[in-house]
Amino acid sequence: MFHSYTVRLVALLLLVGLLAGTRGVQAQSNMRPANFLADQEPAEPLILSKSDKAELITQRFSDALDLSPMQESQFQRYTYSHLCQKEAAASRLVGATRAQRRLDRQYAADLSRVLRSSQLATFYWLRNREPLALFEAPAMAKR
Repeated sequence: MFHSYTVRLVALLLLVGLLAGTRGVQAQSNMRPANFLADQEPAEPLILSKSDKAELITQRFSDALDLSPMQESQFQRYTYSHLCQKEAAASRLVGATRAQRRLDRQYAADLSRVLRSSQLATFYWLRNREPLALFEAPAMAKR
């Protein structure tokens, strides 16, 4: 007698759980997507010069890396130089990837002269976790 009561209770709980799960799926399918900008027109792409990109990258990493004013200015200078050289290497088709890898190594060496080892590790951790489109997109001249 005890056994049949337990089986009925388990069956009832499974049925209630199954019904609750299907209602949750139905409610989610009726919800509007969380894209609030879907109804708006796409904005024109932001056109930034290399110096603006270097400044934005420096601002982004300045607080995260706790850069001193001197480190910040050197970081911006090396970033600007890296962006200029990377754009020049990308314009050449032959050997561009090898040249870009060499430039990335040079940028890493430059940053290692400016940043402490913990700051450099944090920089690469942040860059790998949230890659910056500013490093990848070619700079365009302002009009």
